[in-house]
Amino acid sequence: MQRLLNILVLFAGAAGLLWVPAAQAAEVKTAIGSFIAPEGVSVVNREEKTDPKTGKPAGMAVYSRTDDPKAVFIVVWSYAEPDPARPYDALDGAVKFGNPADKSLSRDAAKPVLVGGVAGGRYEGKLATGQRSVSYVALNNGYRLIVLLKAPSGSPYKALMDQFAQGVEGFAWALPAPAPASAPLQ
Repeated sequence: MQRLLNILVLFAGAAGLLWVPAAQAAEVKTAIGSFIAPEGVSVVNREEKTDPKTGKPAGMAVYSRTDDPKAVFIVVWSYAEPDPARPYDALDGAVKFGNPADKSLSRDAAKPVLVGGVAGGRYEGKLATGQRSVSYVALNNGYRLIVLLKAPSGSPYKALMDQFAQGVEGFAWALPAPAPASAPLQ
């Protein structure tokens, strides 16, 4: 669905009914799922490919406000074979992706969060540039979803980032089916 349906708001009064259309939002699809992005955000750059090392889908999409490119939203999806000896730490990943320049930060700066029902990490902070940064990292059966939201701290950017973050937390996972195992040669 490219656009959400308009919401009918009824105003009961002497004048009758009032119709107010809702903001139009768009479904953002990736190879591993989808989410709803807020109105006024459009894709600036998008790349999708099959990772030659894993044979799994990978990609990146960059979004910004249509009329003002100060807000930048980066969505990355990839696959990494899980390593039980070195499990990936989503909290640490959220901090490192959200504020890579601040080496004083640890995984404790992130909070656990569910991204589409899957455990992940969320970091929120202020960058050295004064911009607000919100990042997410979530893993689902080896697939990683990494999101960075970056914009000036004030209005209207805070509301826009909060809407985008809400869409990310509602991510609808749709993982590719595993490749069938090949039959042994006889």
